[in-house]
Amino acid sequence: MHYRFLTQDESDYVGMAQNYQRYLMDKGILKKTVQSDMENIGIRLEFLGAEKEKVLLWTRSIPVTTISQMEGILKDLQVHNPEVMYNGWQPQGAASMPPRSLKIDNSLGSSEELLTLANSIFANGGNLYLYYDPQAALIGEGGYSKRYDLAMAITIVELFGYHRGKANNYLNVDALNSNYSSLTQDVQNYEPLGLALDEIGYNLYSDFKSGNFLNREDAIQRYREIIADSWNSLAFYSPNAYMYDFMKAYFDMPVSNSGYIYTTDVVPFLQIVLAGYVPFYGKALNFSSDIKMDLLRHIDFGVYPSYFLTHEPTARFLKTNSNWIYTSAYEQWGQEVKDTYVWMNALLAPVIGEEITSREVLQPGVVATTYANGKQILVNYTDKTVLIEGTTVNALDAAIREVLP
Repeated sequence: MHYRFLTQDESDYVGMAQNYQRYLMDKGILKKTVQSDMENIGIRLEFLGAEKEKVLLWTRSIPVTTISQMEGILKDLQVHNPEVMYNGWQPQGAASMPPRSLKIDNSLGSSEELLTLANSIFANGGNLYLYYDPQAALIGEGGYSKRYDLAMAITIVELFGYHRGKANNYLNVDALNSNYSSLTQDVQNYEPLGLALDEIGYNLYSDFKSGNFLNREDAIQRYREIIADSWNSLAFYSPNAYMYDFMKAYFDMPVSNSGYIYTTDVVPFLQIVLAGYVPFYGKALNFSSDIKMDLLRHIDFGVYPSYFLTHEPTARFLKTNSNWIYTSAYEQWGQEVKDTYVWMNALLAPVIGEEITSREVLQPGVVATTYANGKQILVNYTDKTVLIEGTTVNALDAAIREVLP
């Protein structure tokens, strides 16, 4: 694959990103999140708890990663500052509507075991989050009223979407508020357990239902009010700026461009905006089509690694809605996770909490990103070793050096 790298003269995206960063700071939207361990980077590890499969005229729950199995995997990995997501924690697993209170699928363990694990992870500098999509009304599931709880399109039909292998309608803001508030009030009793919120940070829709009209601007305001009423242990998947002041972490940070024909290169605009303030994590690397190139971009952009893991092999849940998870077994990916973390930690740990001050293309395929503490990371995207002012950077590798006293 061929990449063309912008020269510094072609774009002043660094300056624009820094200006936007200052704007967000002045507005109180961007706040610094300080991790307890400043010696090591974080890593996002998402686990699938349970799923359900159809058996004749009923369904049964399949335990994919129990709480004790998740604990065992984390002990074996021995990584620092893990941001751990638990998907499919609810009764009947990921393809079921989340309850209005903290109820764990019986096959996975108990809420007390989950709290014990949350405290253990927190003591190791990390956080345990329950995956939660507060907007989704899963089609064919209970837990909401089709007559009263769904948002309507301008054509007076229910809004429809498809996310993580599941078809869903979307809840109106009142139903969303009721469900979210009820769940968060209960989860607060299990602090430091938090929630990782999907869709609500980036998915906006108007509601044209008679007597319940809501445009997108008003939706932002209502969402912010709902989130503000909950406690602060929240992470978001790909949030827009209207959720920045609530997030402890940013998940699914992109490391590639949109693919539109008029784009010529990938530049880390958003990463520069958030660098030094909020930790951000990429998409699951075990789903990458070019893992080596994606790893180099993680280093180049200051993005922390992510993996989606399961205790059971994917064949165990092949006939469920989670069949989009096509490779995740810890037995297969465990050593890869360990090796990746060690390599990335050596390069990114020295710039934890530091702003990006510049990024320049030194020569085609070789990029230098400089941080406020004077550390500079060199990334070599080419298949040849290069020498940059006395620093050797191997082919398809990266190095760190000091450029300022």
